[in-house]
Amino acid sequence: MLPRSGFALRLALAAILLWAALSKFHAETTPAAIASVYDQWLPQSSQRFIWIALESALAVWLLSGIHRRGSALALLILLSIFSGLIAAELTRDHPMPCGCMGAAFVAAHDPAAIRRSLCFSLARNVLMMSAAGWLYLLSWRLTTDNWQLHPTPPAYPPSPRR
Repeated sequence: MLPRSGFALRLALAAILLWAALSKFHAETTPAAIASVYDQWLPQSSQRFIWIALESALAVWLLSGIHRRGSALALLILLSIFSGLIAAELTRDHPMPCGCMGAAFVAAHDPAAIRRSLCFSLARNVLMMSAAGWLYLLSWRLTTDNWQLHPTPPAYPPSPRR
């Protein structure tokens, strides 16, 4: 059951990351009428394309299942950065929309509506961080002998020393 839940979580997180990257890519071709935190954080178009590529690469890494602990940890770091930027924007008097999911979610509203949107984005990030943390823990194996976390054994047993 646990390996299947890990695959389902990896699939869901990768889908969200790919959706966000594709939305941002689409937003690059059709600029939004209102500025967002994403636009402020990455002002140049070339920086945005690099960030979109990195986000897409992380999604593919999650899907591949290669070095699961590393991909989960990278996702935790990425979402922590995003959450910090959103939290910092919430402290402003006149916050800007996030722009995390592209221009489709960036609309000119009153500050109260933007704050609600930022709170939703922060809650989504916390939920995704919880899923990434669970993936990190799934990469460890819980033994029934002493109920301590141990790393998974290597795929091939070590060769005997002479």
